[in-house]
Amino acid sequence: MPLAVLTNTVRDRDSPGASDGQCQTACARPQISLLIYDLVTGRLKSGHQEDYLAALEEALADYAPGTFAPFRKKQARGAVPAVTLAPGDRLRRWLLGYKGFRRALSADMPLLAIAPNPGPLDFVLGYLAILTSRKYGRGRVAMFMRRDAQGLVGPGLRARILERIVCYMARSERVYMISDTRMAADYWQARTGRTVRLVSIPVRKSPNSLSNPTDDTVRVGLLGGFRREKGAAHYGDVISVALGLALDVRVECQYSEEPAKQPEREFGRALEAWADEPRVTIYRGHLSSDAYTALLYACDVVVLPYEVESYGQGTSGVLFEALAAGRLIIATRISWAVNEYRDHPNIVWLDRVDRPSLHAAMRSAIDRVRNGRQQRARATTVPDRFESTWVTVIEEIGREMSSADSRRQSVSGFKVSDD
Repeated sequence: MPLAVLTNTVRDRDSPGASDGQCQTACARPQISLLIYDLVTGRLKSGHQEDYLAALEEALADYAPGTFAPFRKKQARGAVPAVTLAPGDRLRRWLLGYKGFRRALSADMPLLAIAPNPGPLDFVLGYLAILTSRKYGRGRVAMFMRRDAQGLVGPGLRARILERIVCYMARSERVYMISDTRMAADYWQARTGRTVRLVSIPVRKSPNSLSNPTDDTVRVGLLGGFRREKGAAHYGDVISVALGLALDVRVECQYSEEPAKQPEREFGRALEAWADEPRVTIYRGHLSSDAYTALLYACDVVVLPYEVESYGQGTSGVLFEALAAGRLIIATRISWAVNEYRDHPNIVWLDRVDRPSLHAAMRSAIDRVRNGRQQRARATTVPDRFESTWVTVIEEIGREMSSADSRRQSVSGFKVSDD
């Protein structure tokens, strides 16, 4: 995967088709090339990592980033050669991760390789790349930090080792850290002594075909990954309570993953008991981006009965998307959500996930839907700052990289070339 094929794509004043406004914006930006280096998207069918990757590519489109995502079916973007891996090809994934980080760090041009979905192994590979790199190049790596060490690898020795690895990487001044949760950012900033820059979560745009409901049905949604920490064990209680409140309540349940662990398989078998209920729709198999968006906007209430202790400091894309879509949300008090949206009027908080608590919360949410039906909010209630925050972060990092080049030039006397 030759990184030299990436060129600086910030449009200059003499570029054909560049307006004065575009030139003014582009010329103010640091000269930097971007590579999105994603070794997760497409490897697992769960979640919507591909949607996130597409949103990131769109947000950074003015930089024309190259994308290396070997597990993604739809290849490739930019000048990076397409390489496709089978989901189970772990050895090549490890080799590509190590080589990619090492080549990025050794680049002769100002290059920022962004890892938007790093797993624990990717931190190890980045650490090894720094240790074994023979050349101190002009490239840098930006790692996305969504959880603390324990949330990434579990408690104990592994968490302490991961902390040491991240601290070494951050203090090498060759790795930047980015996060979309203030809790994780504060955690890693305290551990490493280095800045962790914050970006927003992408807003899922409403379907073009969206229309107001023509009946009095209230739709309750169980959306997101069907996993234990996301409350899969409580889906049956949520359905039972919702249907028991009124005859005009329907439940839309996303069961789009093939459970890999025994508890989830048991929860799935229990969920199938509702398959013949006419007021329950179970969506099996992975939902496309358009299908998931349509389902989200079809729901009036979204229930997120997450397990607080096991979910830890993780963010919830579903909660953010539901808020942005103007839905009412019933959610347990996971740390990230409480920290970000403690007093949000569209959230009904659950202190416990039991039938009495679910009944009270569901009754409150359904009554609010009915009472506000004529003024039902369709507009985004969470501002879409995904693009602006990412562009700001890239500009800040670009200026830091440029300053670092200048310092190295003044200290060592070497000439920095932009060829």
